[in-house]
Amino acid sequence: MNIFPDEFDELPKEVDTLTQLIAAICERRSKAIALSDRMITTQDLSLAFEHESPKIDKITDNCVAMTAGSALVHEPIFKEVRSKFKERPKSSIYEIAKVMKSEYQNLRTEMMNDEIFRRRGISIEYFYRNQGILHDATVMELNRRMDEFDLDLHIVLVGVDNEGAHIICIYDPGTIMPFDALGFCCVGTGRRHADTTFAYRRYTPIFSLKKALYIAYEAKKRSEMAGGVGQMTDIAVIDENGVRMLSEKNIKELDELYQNMEQKATYGTEIDKAVEGIELEFKTT
Repeated sequence: MNIFPDEFDELPKEVDTLTQLIAAICERRSKAIALSDRMITTQDLSLAFEHESPKIDKITDNCVAMTAGSALVHEPIFKEVRSKFKERPKSSIYEIAKVMKSEYQNLRTEMMNDEIFRRRGISIEYFYRNQGILHDATVMELNRRMDEFDLDLHIVLVGVDNEGAHIICIYDPGTIMPFDALGFCCVGTGRRHADTTFAYRRYTPIFSLKKALYIAYEAKKRSEMAGGVGQMTDIAVIDENGVRMLSEKNIKELDELYQNMEQKATYGTEIDKAVEGIELEFKTT
């Protein structure tokens, strides 16, 4: 069974994902984890650095959002969503996702209008109303540019409401993809390494919070092998108590546990000697 939808599998080719975002549902779907690095990378890859601010943004009292792609374009989306849910601090996560999707699409249309049409002195509305009087080559070119336009933004929404914990992804052109059934979601340049960790650990949403925290941290550390993933880590836990950031002490403890496990998994001299002692035999043909 293909647990990763085909359309979602194409995302890393479409957005700048030189980062690592991980979300997981745990404690029998009553709690959720959001984990991210802090790497910021310029589009031409000439500059990469660890930012002082986490990539985990609190949207409401029971929901956070993480982003991959542009480090700036999400701000007006988040601002509008926060404003609309200011009086409803613990709303349905799917309701929040629908509003975020709408704001995503509105911003995408506005930016497409600015980048493609306004420089030609027209608007999208004018284009659709007057295609019949425009030159065929102009219509084809504008349609091509609209098809290729990408907001360069991927949002991972993580939260807990009356129905339990949820993970929802929103990506160009404003598509919603829920990951509740799978129980985890990894976005970023090291996604394959992170996905493999969850698969190897046979992850399910019934796992305890502490076990889920370790597996999510392990997945993040393994994703660092892909490059473009920062070493600093931020982790948020979302549950009936709201959104809480895990302490530096706990993250250090997770790292020490990970390093100890890595040392045990590394081939030692005993394994090397045993392997060299194997007498190879071959079948006769």
